[in-house]
Amino acid sequence: MPFQPGFRGKPLPPAVWQQSAAFAFTTNLSNVAAPCNFRALFPQSFLTITGGSKVRLTLTAGVAFAGGEQPLQLDEVWFGQASASYTGSSPNFASTPQQVKFAGSAACTVALGGTIVTDDIIMSLPVANGVLLSGWSNRNYTVRGIANASASWSAKAGASEAGLVTVTAWSFFSNQFACCSKIEVFK
Repeated sequence: MPFQPGFRGKPLPPAVWQQSAAFAFTTNLSNVAAPCNFRALFPQSFLTITGGSKVRLTLTAGVAFAGGEQPLQLDEVWFGQASASYTGSSPNFASTPQQVKFAGSAACTVALGGTIVTDDIIMSLPVANGVLLSGWSNRNYTVRGIANASASWSAKAGASEAGLVTVTAWSFFSNQFACCSKIEVFK
């Protein structure tokens, strides 16, 4: 084990995955018509652990309920620090986000009622402004989540803007945590 100066010559404890945020989704929030972008803000106040050397996310699909629900189908997903000037109509990243992969692929399909865990995202979970999950799909899908006054879900139809740092003319959809049901930090 490595030694760290100032740690009194004792070995550092091994890093482990630690839960930073988790949400118990209760409702199918909407059926999304393709092509469509989304951005979900997870405020700093909901992240119990920050820092670390990598992050992973658990995405959750909607459930079959009234008919017409679709699997969670995303063609690309991005994750990073939210801008300090974030608004529902300009849900911007603070800097270039990290592209999220699923078993090495940029796209994922999650069956109704299912979940998927991302590959490791090599980044330190930021300590300011919260984080954004951004996605785009050219296929219809159902979003599952839970209402929360501190959260924000924005959307924009059309070509992908998922990985762009700065966007404009988006529509604020609602105050909800959606799609990402868990954020973990390796620390």
